[in-house]
Amino acid sequence: MFPLGMLGGLLGVGHWILWSAGWLADSNPFFHSTMMVQGFLACFVVGFLMTALPRFLATDTARLWEVALVVTAALFFAGASLSQSWVFAQIAFLTLIVSALLFGARRLPRRTKNPPDSFLLVAFGLLHAVLASLLLLASGMGRNVALMETARQMLQIGFLLCLVLGIAGYLAPFLMGYGDDPSCDPDVHAKGMARWKLFVHAAAGALILASFFVEGNAPRVAAGLRAVITLGHLLVFAKIARPIRRKRTHVVFFWTACWMVAAGVVSAFLWPEYRIGALHILFIGGYSLMIFAFALNVILSHGAQPELLQGRLNPLWIMGTAVMVAMALRVTADLDAWRYQMWIQAASGTWFLAGVFWLGYIFPKLWSAPHDTL
Repeated sequence: MFPLGMLGGLLGVGHWILWSAGWLADSNPFFHSTMMVQGFLACFVVGFLMTALPRFLATDTARLWEVALVVTAALFFAGASLSQSWVFAQIAFLTLIVSALLFGARRLPRRTKNPPDSFLLVAFGLLHAVLASLLLLASGMGRNVALMETARQMLQIGFLLCLVLGIAGYLAPFLMGYGDDPSCDPDVHAKGMARWKLFVHAAAGALILASFFVEGNAPRVAAGLRAVITLGHLLVFAKIARPIRRKRTHVVFFWTACWMVAAGVVSAFLWPEYRIGALHILFIGGYSLMIFAFALNVILSHGAQPELLQGRLNPLWIMGTAVMVAMALRVTADLDAWRYQMWIQAASGTWFLAGVFWLGYIFPKLWSAPHDTL
């Protein structure tokens, strides 16, 4: 799912390269946004959950038919999007997300550990994805503009925002060096989940979801609500204000991505006139940088090369720096509208090269993994 996700990202960003170079007469922002969120990001989300949930729940790993189902759904989504068959694309996306939900639901009764408290937000993230896709279909794929806009915001912001808060709230303290890996402790969660934490996570997810339904009438209120929840959750649960103890390359970029997530939603609230640029801080510096760093961590850990994570990991420095440069170039495009097309070309080209480099670096490692770790 990880290589498929990156290929989806290259398709989505490649569209802007072709347009900015003059090889496409018209740009298609809807294709770009859906391919990046429902192709690129969603594939990494599903791939991570199907790898991590069995470990967190201490239950059986993914079966071949389950993997085949989500891979097929991802491929159908990409094909339908390329042919602009938007209804079929949404059906394929719903199949992908519902498959991930059922994957987890089938394992809950057989678990020997409770899921992490903050993973309640992961469920809210998947709920955002399902509701948003259904709303897109209900809008007639654009005939009801208000409904479609609500659905797009839920997909582009809420879907990944809830997932990031849920996952970072659990894993960020461990990655930064504050405690051992909790998923390896057989006694973890033995006493059940803390009710106050569950309430906080549920309230955060519900308020983020509600924000998209009030955004049409009160955009500043909705943006401010998301900014407060995101920053507060990352500070309290992910503990990103603490100094990094494990100064590993993947940890530094994961920590940076957490701050970019906060910076993106806060900037969108503070400077609504530059909302698109601010949200690209969230999308590029937050979501995509986190994927470049954390997915590489997963691949090396499962690919029998975890020792590389202890070194400088120069390839990730190259990729991570390129992603941050792409983010700065994309934000500049909104600040310097006279040269918008030039900045878009530079930003998309830089991100594209980082994605190609990431694929070239990880692909041999996918095949070097011993069978018993997959």
